[in-house]
Amino acid sequence: MDGIAHSQLVLADVSTIGKDSVSGVPYRNGNVLYEVNIALACRHPSEVLLVRDDEDKFLFDVSSIPHMKIDFTNAAVAMNDLKEALQARFRERQLVYDARVELAVASLTNDEVTMLKSVADHPPKIFWGRPDTGSVDFFGLASIPRLLDKQLIRVVGQFEEGHPAYDTTPLGRVVVQIIKAGLKQYKADQKPEPGNDSDADKKPV
Repeated sequence: MDGIAHSQLVLADVSTIGKDSVSGVPYRNGNVLYEVNIALACRHPSEVLLVRDDEDKFLFDVSSIPHMKIDFTNAAVAMNDLKEALQARFRERQLVYDARVELAVASLTNDEVTMLKSVADHPPKIFWGRPDTGSVDFFGLASIPRLLDKQLIRVVGQFEEGHPAYDTTPLGRVVVQIIKAGLKQYKADQKPEPGNDSDADKKPV
């Protein structure tokens, strides 16, 4: 489960492995399909690649996921085709990831930035949390649900006192590093840079 959720890419061979003795209908490895479903539930489609070596009817629920047919009888060609497909998936994954980082940083509120700064220097595997004291402003407690929704932090368990233990996600760690490096600074009345049409009507306040 952890490997499927946090690996760089999920590669699955969903080739048919036999035919039903009665109906003659071909079938695929049920364990592999179960793991593919887990991957599709927690990963972006660009991070999942399915391969098969058959012409049998493909499954409707995964037919829209990136997949390719490979002739495994020709090892040299198969390895080259698979290598190119994996490289393409990694390139697409990086583009999607870069866009996710940009959107995540652009969506941060002041209290979310403050909260992320407060945990920026936590060593790896040192989890953090805040007891609920009834004050929504206590250490930016109100920002935690929003950071969870944005997948910048995640729940990893709970402390002995009963409150949740959090850790930053891989995406969250990238965003934290950007915050630590310093967000772009503006003066209160500064005009947007020329040529940036998307900011033409905006002014920092």
